[in-house]
Amino acid sequence: LITLAADITLTAAPTPLNNPAAAELLIDGNGHTLDGNGHGPVLSVAAGTTARVREITVTGGAASDGAGIFNLGALNSEQSRITRNAAADRGGGVFNSASLSVKDSTIDGNFADEGGAVAMLAHDADASLTLLDGGIAGNAAGSGGGIFVHSKDGHSAAVTIKNVTFAENTSTTGAGG
Repeated sequence: LITLAADITLTAAPTPLNNPAAAELLIDGNGHTLDGNGHGPVLSVAAGTTARVREITVTGGAASDGAGIFNLGALNSEQSRITRNAAADRGGGVFNSASLSVKDSTIDGNFADEGGAVAMLAHDADASLTLLDGGIAGNAAGSGGGIFVHSKDGHSAAVTIKNVTFAENTSTTGAGG
């Protein structure tokens, strides 16, 4: 358990959360902000690791993929905001190639070439994305201003969306939402 006691601005890219032996790694933002300050992904979850973030704002990330959050493990985000992150390639807010659940959260104001808010790729294994009770708004991308999903080689990319508002997401290819 990591509980933030104040807002944090990073001075370098953080080490990925990596502990496959733990049942779950938990970051409780306690209402605070974690600002990447342009130093790579703000949060990364390594393959085989289960993590949960709650009541945190993730902002200021800059990376090729997953500027706000880069997920290769099993990540749950609750009551959080992922905002103002920019990826050169995929997943301005979040890049996911494993298991991602976002509940009671907002992903807004992010930018990427593919997947302004969220990019999910199921290229090497199956991947899943669950969005519940939140909002995807004001994100921009070349493809998939809100969400971009791609699978190949027979891998499945399962997406579940319930009670989520999509608003003002834009794309240069016309796939805004």
